[in-house]
Amino acid sequence: MKKPASAGFLSAIEMKGKPPKIGANVVSLRLPQDIHLEHDTAKMITIEQTENLINVAVLGEFNIADFKTFEEQSLYKLKSPGTVNLIFDLRAMIGYTVDVAWEEIKFFNREHNHDFNKIAVVTDDQWIAWQAWLSRLFIDADIRVFSDYSEARAWVQA
Repeated sequence: MKKPASAGFLSAIEMKGKPPKIGANVVSLRLPQDIHLEHDTAKMITIEQTENLINVAVLGEFNIADFKTFEEQSLYKLKSPGTVNLIFDLRAMIGYTVDVAWEEIKFFNREHNHDFNKIAVVTDDQWIAWQAWLSRLFIDADIRVFSDYSEARAWVQA
């Protein structure tokens, strides 16, 4: 059964007063009212890769399908020579599922704890900032939290 796009999600983005800044090549679309999204297949993540950077933005709920997309693209990028930096823009994230939390622990803390050089987390949420701080104990990367996307991008590219 098809469900309409969640008005609550769209309202959450509009209440911030500005669209999320994801990257220079992102285009904003407005869907006509007669177009519906399948909840299970709608991707709520965008990923942009450059030479040594993976730039991830999460919109709405971060679910396991989105994390698997991130994981696949990261594994591909990690095969490249050189260091890899990561930006996680979580300003438009409204939550995440428990299985994402478990996969994140496995991916970063167990399997790839030495593979990233810098990780920038962009958020205004104190709980997420605290989680990023706690991750420093288990991940051998320079992890910093930013509220401004431009500052985060400048830092990872320095």
